[in-house]
Amino acid sequence: MNHRLKILLVGLAVATAAVAGCSSTNASSSGVTQDDATAAASAAASTAASSAGASSAEPAASAAVTFASPPPTSPAPEMLGSSSNPVSNNVCDTGLQYSCGDPGPGGGIVFYATATSFPCEANLASTCNFLEAAPNGWNGKEVKCPNGCNGTYYNGIGGTTSDFGAAGAGTGTGSAYCSGMGEHHPIPSANSTAIGTGYQNTTAMVQNCVTNNAGNAARAYSGGGMTDWSLPSAGELAALQNAPNVQSIGGISGAYYWSSTQASGSENANMMQFQNAIWSTDPKSSSHGVRPVRTF
Repeated sequence: MNHRLKILLVGLAVATAAVAGCSSTNASSSGVTQDDATAAASAAASTAASSAGASSAEPAASAAVTFASPPPTSPAPEMLGSSSNPVSNNVCDTGLQYSCGDPGPGGGIVFYATATSFPCEANLASTCNFLEAAPNGWNGKEVKCPNGCNGTYYNGIGGTTSDFGAAGAGTGTGSAYCSGMGEHHPIPSANSTAIGTGYQNTTAMVQNCVTNNAGNAARAYSGGGMTDWSLPSAGELAALQNAPNVQSIGGISGAYYWSSTQASGSENANMMQFQNAIWSTDPKSSSHGVRPVRTF
C-alpha cells in the first residue's frame, strides 16, 4: 500500500513539473496573470513596434506656439510675469495720468497702463506704470508691411512700416538680434521676460552686439529726447501684441518681431509672429522686425 502511494505521488510530481515547464504563469504589472509564452510574444511585439515607431517618427516640430499656452522652452513661462508682476492680455487701467492710446512722454503711444507699479529701468531699481511704443516712422523710410499691417488682425490690408530696416532705413530686411560677441555666446543679463525688464536685456545686448542689431537700433532711438528706449522683453512684446489699441499705433506688421529675451541656448532668441501671436526662436543672426518701447 505504502509502495503504491509513493509511486502515485512521484507520478503526480513529474506531471506537475511538466505542466509548469510548458506554461508557467506570472502576474503582469496590472495584476493580470499571463503565461510565459504569451508574455514573451507580447514583449517582442512591443519591442518591434517601438523600433518601427522610432525609425518612422516625424521630425520634431519647431517650438512655435500661441501666447495663450507657451511651452517651457520657447519662451520660458516666466515671460507671463510673476504673481506680483503678471502680464494680462490687455492692461489699460483707467483714472491714471496716462491711458492706453495717449501720447507718451517719449512721443510714442501708450499701450499698457496699470495701477500696480512694476520694477523697471536699470537694475530694476525704479518703478513704472506705463509702456509706450515708438511711433511708425521711428526708423526712417517705410516699406510695405510684411504680412500686412493696419488692418483688423493683420488681414493683409495695405500699410507701411519702418520696423524692417537694419541694413538702412526702408530696406525691408529686418534686424539681426545680435552679431558680434553675443551672437554665438550667452549674453549675461539678457534672459528676463517680465514686463519692465526690456531695458535691462537691451543694455546687455548693446554691450555684447555690434551697431545696427536689434538692441542697438532700439536703444539708439531717441524719440522725445529719451535715451531709454529698448527692445521689448518677451512679456512687453506680448503686452503690445495684446493691446486693445495695437492697430491704432501704426505700422506694426503681422510678421515676426524680436523680443530682447534670449532663448535657452547661446545662439537663439525669442520672437513672436504678431499675426497669430505665435512664439518661436531663431538664430541671433536672423533678421526680424524691431519696434522700440519704453517704460515710465
